[in-house]
Amino acid sequence: MPIQNIIGKLKTIKSLHPPKPYLQIVNAISKTPMFSPPKTMDTTAISFLSHLDLNSLHLILSDPNVRSSVCFKFFNFLVKNRSFVSVKPDLQAHLTLISRLLKSRNFSQAENLLRSVSVGENCDYPFPVIASTV
Repeated sequence: MPIQNIIGKLKTIKSLHPPKPYLQIVNAISKTPMFSPPKTMDTTAISFLSHLDLNSLHLILSDPNVRSSVCFKFFNFLVKNRSFVSVKPDLQAHLTLISRLLKSRNFSQAENLLRSVSVGENCDYPFPVIASTV
């Protein structure tokens, strides 16, 4: 089979799977400085964040095309800007990100995230709830 036919078929396959619209926005948000005010972002990102729901957040955090470091930065952005973002990450979102961080061998980030959820005065979920979910 000539190389042109193979390239043509690859283009056809690629066009059948359009890129996910959130990938560009997640990448852009992950590149902004951590303490940058959300007002400095473009209107597309602001619109996306205002319509973000838990289902979309779970899709983003579990998407293998999004690097775990990008997921971590995006997640931190959501946590730091809770007043600006319409969604609060739930336990499943935390555990999904922790799992991704462990798989990519980012142990200290995974440990810090687990501690932020389960230990301390800002504990959102008691340990028995976390244990029953895992």
